Amino acid sequence: MRPVSRHRSLQDIATVADPLRASIYELVSRSRESVGRDEVARELGLARHAAAFQLDRLAEQGLLTVEFRRLNGATGPGSGRPSKVYRATRTEVSASVPQREYTVAADIMAEAIDASRLDGRSMDEHLPEAAREAGRRLAAGQADVQAFLAANGYRPEDRQDGTTDLTNCPFHSLANRHTDTVCGINQELICGALETLGSERHTERVEPSAPCGCCVRLAAE
Repeated sequence: MRPVSRHRSLQDIATVADPLRASIYELVSRSRESVGRDEVARELGLARHAAAFQLDRLAEQGLLTVEFRRLNGATGPGSGRPSKVYRATRTEVSASVPQREYTVAADIMAEAIDASRLDGRSMDEHLPEAAREAGRRLAAGQADVQAFLAANGYRPEDRQDGTTDLTNCPFHSLANRHTDTVCGINQELICGALETLGSERHTERVEPSAPCGCCVRLAAE
């Protein structure tokens, strides 16, 4: 499954926000076989050219893949030109405003559960390292700490005293319900990212500075 940037996710959601396009996408994604323009037009009561236009728009956005094959099953000379058919990609699209990253938290917890089953130690013992490893993965390829924080929804704001407030928590709803666990995960994740990025900055737990703010602050360098 290919990773999807936040900007691209918003574009994809805008594409399927159109009711007709959403219906076409649902029809294609439910099918076990590739779907042709004629089938879409017939199922949804559309003109063929209208079905073709919308299918190609979804393909351009990366939500459908395009193949060419003969729908009548014939082969060899005289069997006709292959038809353009469409299949849904494995791309998953989601976005939220403000940015939330609940899948990251779920992955961390699943990693800790799997590790606990393997060695018999408690999930709590595995959570810190699972969170740090997630931070290392997320930081890979980022230019610097600020880029990592911005890309992952923390909305960093530098203060005059040299500290950096994180004015958005990517795990906000979870943190409200399971504060100690989720804030601990968050801090370890950021520490893992700092390690990967070669930063000597430290983290500290604080009261969030904004209504949806993060419980972690970066100390002054």
